[in-house]
Amino acid sequence: MNSNQAVPSDECAKFSRGHLPHRTIVRQSLDDSVYRVEILGSDGNYIYFRHGDEMFQKWNHSLENIEVAKRHKGPVEYSVENDLLFVEEASSRLIISLSDGPSDCCAPGFC
Repeated sequence: MNSNQAVPSDECAKFSRGHLPHRTIVRQSLDDSVYRVEILGSDGNYIYFRHGDEMFQKWNHSLENIEVAKRHKGPVEYSVENDLLFVEEASSRLIISLSDGPSDCCAPGFC
């Protein structure tokens, strides 16, 4: 398969924006300005949210992550500097790496 073919998100091993959040980026985000956002909806792998009057359209490879964020009723925060969405759960935090749009994905057997 070539890199233009879709790689299932559960087999994606890419640490770039819109894919898996790398621990170094997550650590850096602890010093970021983080804003509480309102999730407005989604369209495929795009999620729409806002902070005040500012609207965002961001992409993530995992539809499951997008759906979790969209259904979530608690606090959701966004790091502008590192394009990370933080979804607070009862005893954990889902960290979703975002990008402006899709990027090529490379996983074993897919490149």
